[in-house]
Amino acid sequence: MMNSCALGGASVYKNTVKKTEGDEMAAASVEIELSEQAAKLFADYERYTNVTAEVYIKELVDKTLPTLQAMVSAFEECQDNPAAVMEVFGRKMGEMMLEQKQAQQAASQSQ
Repeated sequence: MMNSCALGGASVYKNTVKKTEGDEMAAASVEIELSEQAAKLFADYERYTNVTAEVYIKELVDKTLPTLQAMVSAFEECQDNPAAVMEVFGRKMGEMMLEQKQAQQAASQSQ
C-alpha cells in the first residue's frame, strides 16, 4: 500500500512491505523525500497525464533495473579488485544491450 504526504513543501512517498509466508524476497519499502521543485513538477505532470509520482518512479526504476543488475554483478565479480568494477560494468552493460537488441530483432522478425 502506498501513502503520500506533504512535509514542508516536499512530498514523501512511502511504500509498505508486502510479505507472504514462504517468500524469500518480499517487496522492499522505500521512502523518498522530494524537493519542493520535484514535488511541484510531479504534481503538474500528474495533472496533465494522470500518472502519479509513485507510478512514474516505479516505472523509472523498472526500466533501469538492467543497469543496477550490471553494477551489482560487476561488484560481485570484482570483489577482490575494486578498480576493475567500472570496466566489468561497461562490459556487462554492453552484453545486456546486445541481448536486448537481439531480442527486439527476433520479436520484430516474428511479427
